Amino acid sequence: MRIGLVMSEYPSARGHGGLATYTYTLANALARLGHTITLFLRAGVSADPLDPAVRQRILEPRKTRGLCPALTRLLFPEIAHERDCSSGLFAELLSLRADEGLDIVQVPEYNGLAVSFRNAPFPLILRFHTPAYFVDQLNGISPGSRRCRWYGHEQAALRNARGFTVSSEALKKEVCRHYLLDPDRVTVIRNPVDCETFSPADARPSGPLRLLFVGRLERRKGLDRLLPCVGALLRKNENLVFTFAGKDQGGEAGAYREALIRAAGPFSGRLEFRGEVTRSELPALYRSSDIFVLPSLFDNSPNALFEAMASGLACVGSDTGGVNEMITEGETGLLFAPENSQDLINKIERFINHADVRRELGDAARKFIMEKHPPGVIARETVDFYNRFLS
Repeated sequence: MRIGLVMSEYPSARGHGGLATYTYTLANALARLGHTITLFLRAGVSADPLDPAVRQRILEPRKTRGLCPALTRLLFPEIAHERDCSSGLFAELLSLRADEGLDIVQVPEYNGLAVSFRNAPFPLILRFHTPAYFVDQLNGISPGSRRCRWYGHEQAALRNARGFTVSSEALKKEVCRHYLLDPDRVTVIRNPVDCETFSPADARPSGPLRLLFVGRLERRKGLDRLLPCVGALLRKNENLVFTFAGKDQGGEAGAYREALIRAAGPFSGRLEFRGEVTRSELPALYRSSDIFVLPSLFDNSPNALFEAMASGLACVGSDTGGVNEMITEGETGLLFAPENSQDLINKIERFINHADVRRELGDAARKFIMEKHPPGVIARETVDFYNRFLS
């Protein structure tokens, strides 16, 4: 099968987020099954190692002419840019189809990159990650008219899709409700996880017990839930070090970092802030840790949780959408009641105080990921889904 995949995250000097991790992992897995994969990237995006069979093309904007595009460029330059990117991508896909053939294309909903794909001569599959309206909702952002216009831009791309995929039942329910989509048109295909790159340490490192958070420091990732817990955990557990890896999204420079330091009080010396880390740095970070915590308000399919589970860490997560589809309480990790900070403390302390429970649930977490999320299995499920749209 000849497949076009699009990776639309903005360039980053330190790596990339979950959308790119998913796309690179899937592209490699599909190529290993013998399919011809063309991966479209924005200029400047840093790529993970790719199978030699995966071809890369740079996504270049292509300005559209006319009064409406000119007005959009004047009034909403951010939308105009993404429409130009969509137009350039569509032209590249048409060229690829004419020169070499193209059976199917998958594009993320992110940034509305499929908005120009009207009457596409190939089946278009749109994969939901987390739409902008929902990200803002989870971060407590009240959108103005300009931001609502952006939501409409992303939504306009949906009408061009033949089918939709999503990686969690929770997000499927949300997008079907918000966009009034028929649930039969939306298929859950889980994210692939690289269990070779993310694997347990041969032996537990010596030194303090290490609690790890990986993700953007922002409201939707549950930082506000952690703040009341940090001081109590560090005070009661003298051997505990708490590491945060991720960019601070708190508005003012270092807002969440400073709030965490204040919350830790005299114990702030046992907080570590790594900032953004590259994907190549993550395996060692997981292997040097003992417990992973993810207190998200909602998390479609958190790659950090998958990677921590694959690395055999004891994981504590919020009992909410996406997370509770990965963690089964007492079997593959521990879940806490989202609005109960004491419950979060109790669950973390259960792991702190019981090395045998950490080991047992960490081993079960890795087994779960290896059985349910191996790239080859997810790639075959994806191909089976694509075949529904091919004559």
